[in-house]
Amino acid sequence: MKRRTIYWTCPKCGANLDSNETCDCEEVARQERQKAERLLKVEEGTNQLTFNWEPESLGV
Repeated sequence: MKRRTIYWTCPKCGANLDSNETCDCEEVARQERQKAERLLKVEEGTNQLTFNWEPESLGV
């Protein structure tokens, strides 16, 4: 008896997933984007983008 491999490919990231598996690529991308946004801030007056070294933004 031959085994059938049933899988699907995520149209956004190209990952091959089992038939009942959901892709988490969008959630991972959202989390990475939020992490990057916490590390950056816009300075008042100059509107320059700078690093935010505050301990709470670093998760310390």
